[in-house]
Amino acid sequence: MLPGILAAILGAVAIGLVLLTLLVRRAKARALLRAEKALRGETIILRDPGASFFGLGSRGKGQTRGNGLLILTDRQLWFHMWLPARELAIPRESIVSVTTPRSHLGKSVGAPLLAVHLDDGDTAAWCLRGVEEWRGALRRIG
Repeated sequence: MLPGILAAILGAVAIGLVLLTLLVRRAKARALLRAEKALRGETIILRDPGASFFGLGSRGKGQTRGNGLLILTDRQLWFHMWLPARELAIPRESIVSVTTPRSHLGKSVGAPLLAVHLDDGDTAAWCLRGVEEWRGALRRIG
């Protein structure tokens, strides 16, 4: 009886993982389609399809953190969170500084984050690959 229960549990876990994988793939595809429309005519400088958003300072610690597509263009820093589907567009001219703190809103992953400080006093941060490359690119624009 125990082997049967174990097999059922493993089967349910496998099905759950397959469904989760399909859901994430679909969310990534939607983000790419949305990016094509939202960024038409802009020059893409950098992109990270697996950036982890740490939130906006103005929304506080209770907001949901999530992965998504982060793109830097010549005009803006654009992010589309996969699940729940959310979009954030930050015009380049509203970014006053870029830092690489180790935490944001009390959240950390033990690596430097990319944090942008905006002219309205707000902040936004992401964990992504190539933090220093992003920081340098943001400093060079504009």
